[in-house]
Amino acid sequence: MIWFDYLYLGKKERGLIKKYLQKVTGYSRPQVTRQIREYRETGRVRLKEYKRNKFERKYTNKDIQLLAQTAELHDYPNGAALKKTLERMAKEYGEEEYRNIAAISVSHIYNLRKTVSYQRSVSFYPGTKKTKATAIGERCKPEPEGRPGYLPVCVRTRTGRHAQAEG
Repeated sequence: MIWFDYLYLGKKERGLIKKYLQKVTGYSRPQVTRQIREYRETGRVRLKEYKRNKFERKYTNKDIQLLAQTAELHDYPNGAALKKTLERMAKEYGEEEYRNIAAISVSHIYNLRKTVSYQRSVSFYPGTKKTKATAIGERCKPEPEGRPGYLPVCVRTRTGRHAQAEG
């Protein structure tokens, strides 16, 4: 503002300066107007830092490390089994450090497993184990042998042979 002698310029020049400030700063017209008004009143422009509203963390890094250690000791069970283990440690065995983490939901266990502090706490995390997909039914030519009620679906038996399913 001092560079341009804004306070002593005419209306056209002030409008031009406003457009220039909008372009340079990325602020909207009302934001630039507010900044100019503050400059007129106080003689300086002060930018406010954005203050983000954050929720208070329920589970601390200590809780996350405890979760990771428990999962590692029990060979990385699924979320429901791990929740039961945490509850058992707090209630049946009376372990005080498990009190807070015992109230966790199964879905939040999976959220905490994605955090950096959890990943750093475990030496190895296998993730979800994949299984080989097995075909439930395969389409094949029907052999009704003159009887109604057969569907053109073959079912694989344990021996690997195909048998036709009756409908």
